Amino acid sequence: MTYRDIALEYFPGATDDFLEYVIWNETGYPCFWCIPEDGANPVECFRKQLVEARGRRDEWPKRKMVKIMSEFKRCSNCGRYDFVDKHICPPEWQVYIPDWHDPDEPPERGFGHDQESVAEGYVEEHFSDLDYPEEVEIWVRKDSSCAWDKFSVTIEQVPSFSATKIKG
Repeated sequence: MTYRDIALEYFPGATDDFLEYVIWNETGYPCFWCIPEDGANPVECFRKQLVEARGRRDEWPKRKMVKIMSEFKRCSNCGRYDFVDKHICPPEWQVYIPDWHDPDEPPERGFGHDQESVAEGYVEEHFSDLDYPEEVEIWVRKDSSCAWDKFSVTIEQVPSFSATKIKG
């Protein structure tokens, strides 16, 4: 028995799109938020969450319940992921990183609602150095008629810890 089959028990006659909405948006699937009050195993937790979802059904908006994931795409202009029918590109800016770009080449494009978000977003998207320098200098301007504003973007390495029991 699949999780779709279980959801169908609580929502008989529901369409596949509706079941996908319920499973992914109204339950903790695939993690199930396993806590003792919800059940002793993932299936019990899932069933309790379906009962709760069914009780909230009248609160759900009276609109199409499911955004089909195939409609979630990367914008060919700004590179952001969003639902294509609702996406609006953020404003475009010009960016230049002295250490990365040739000064004779035209500036790169960055997108954001302010210069700081453009600087952070551009470095985050394009940075791939495994040495993790402490900072990257980036210049941002609205267009060629404006002066460059210079920013320093700090790149922080996130430490990861794990423990392994030593035998013996």
